[in-house]
Amino acid sequence: LDHIGLHAASLEDFGEIRSRLTAAGATDGTVTDFGRKLSLFFRDPDRMECEVLVANPEPGQVPIGSASHLYT
Repeated sequence: LDHIGLHAASLEDFGEIRSRLTAAGATDGTVTDFGRKLSLFFRDPDRMECEVLVANPEPGQVPIGSASHLYT
């Protein structure tokens, strides 16, 4: 198993998940723009790599690394 992927229901949920994971020290909060999806990787307590995805409301419009304005 490479990693576990989870889908956030909304951009707001994605932002809340990101905030909680960052506060817990599971991620540095970096969001990757894959075009149609925004992705956040983190490690669970057992060090398993996990990913949270959400639909990108502005595919092709957001330069990689600058997607933070979408969910802050």
